[in-house]
Amino acid sequence: MMEMQAVRMMNCTIWTEGVREIVSAENCDLKFIISDHPVTVFNASAPPGAALCEYPLEPGIELKGTQTIFPLSREKCLILTNLEYAQDPSCDLLSKRTFARRIRSSMVRTDAFIRTRELSTQEVERINKVIRTRAHQFVAAGKAEWIPEPIVDENEWKKIVDVLSPPPNQLIGFGGELFAKYDSGHVHYQDEFGRTEKEPEYL
Repeated sequence: MMEMQAVRMMNCTIWTEGVREIVSAENCDLKFIISDHPVTVFNASAPPGAALCEYPLEPGIELKGTQTIFPLSREKCLILTNLEYAQDPSCDLLSKRTFARRIRSSMVRTDAFIRTRELSTQEVERINKVIRTRAHQFVAAGKAEWIPEPIVDENEWKKIVDVLSPPPNQLIGFGGELFAKYDSGHVHYQDEFGRTEKEPEYL
């Protein structure tokens, strides 16, 4: 049972320690689609046809530049971005994020969400193209015309970056050090990457 619980929570730590944003398509005629691969990932350095994207492979969420896209409804979509990439988009997108351990405990602010972006029709279409491209076989939409053609061009793939990047001036609720004191007197420390000990200065 312990192993099953660990597998169930395999990706949760990396996802919760990232930047969480919910974008809206309420003011667009075009709405979000869904696919048979509902938890969709995007990495600008791993376009369609890249070795990392040969079925059934895809860029791991532990890579700095990998973002997770999950449509919550026709009008809302959750985008999860690793903090290091959100803070520095020029970083190596295929390198692993700091302390990239999938199965471990962590403490985060669950109330921290960015919910300010209203997407344009073109931006919604670009997100739909990623969902369509990463689908295994099936996609679904409220209207047939909402389903775009999959992306095959590397330059078009890289244009998705601007749509998925969280607003840099709204990262204040993410990262930083955390201290939590319990009734027993024990103090839990954690840095922005989930490490419970500071890196020794002599290293």
